[in-house]
Amino acid sequence: YPDNDGTAIGVTLAAGQIGNALLPAVAGAITAATAWQFGFGFTIPIFIVVTALLWIALPSDLSAADDSSALSTAMLDEVLAEIRRPTVVLTSLVLTLAFGIWQAFTGFYPTYLIEQKGLSPTVASSLFGLYFAMGIGIQPAAGAAYDRFGIRRTLPVLFSVGIVGLSALPMVEGLGPLIGVTVVLSFMLGNIAVLLPYLTAQLPDEIQGTCIGLIRTIYMTVGAGTPFVFGSIADRGFFDEGFWLLAVVLAINLVLVLRLPSEE
Repeated sequence: YPDNDGTAIGVTLAAGQIGNALLPAVAGAITAATAWQFGFGFTIPIFIVVTALLWIALPSDLSAADDSSALSTAMLDEVLAEIRRPTVVLTSLVLTLAFGIWQAFTGFYPTYLIEQKGLSPTVASSLFGLYFAMGIGIQPAAGAAYDRFGIRRTLPVLFSVGIVGLSALPMVEGLGPLIGVTVVLSFMLGNIAVLLPYLTAQLPDEIQGTCIGLIRTIYMTVGAGTPFVFGSIADRGFFDEGFWLLAVVLAINLVLVLRLPSEE
């Protein structure tokens, strides 16, 4: 999708959000009606069907493969040279910070709603499900906006809405306002639909997959540490301040985005 890669990625991500919203509920219902083993096991036939569909639908291009595509020292040198370019480094930094914020937020949002806002586990889980359900619409919309307006006009809007949500969360009380804040916070789900196509476009076609794989490994590894940091802050009685800290980091990320070159 050379002219609509943001929209295509947004739709693909939205499909994943449908799974995030529906599969846990289905698993819970099956577990309650039968046993926990079936709550996991019902996914096995789904994986088998999807594997068969992928095998049928995806074209085979093995005939086009040659030795130039094999992993080698020369290729690794080229990959390392590419990911050290300033634009790629800056985009990767923005991705790392955005992913780290998302990991910290999703890791503790239900717990925060229960312990600090006094919601029942059922209601807190429902709000968490609403957060992901909103992504079904937000991610394709964010990708389409990127295709039309570019990263420097799309991502700052998403980041600004996220800053408002993270800043307001500790100050709101009651189910209605918390539903509203949850909807606002769900705009952060659109970030990847903008950042991923932009980053991909910066990389040469012949090593694109290797570069993206390495960058994703780096930012996901670094981002995986943020829940530990956030949890340590919360354990010391600064749960509210933890969300304000996330808002500050997101504001820094917004400034970094404005330094990215436009697609042209």
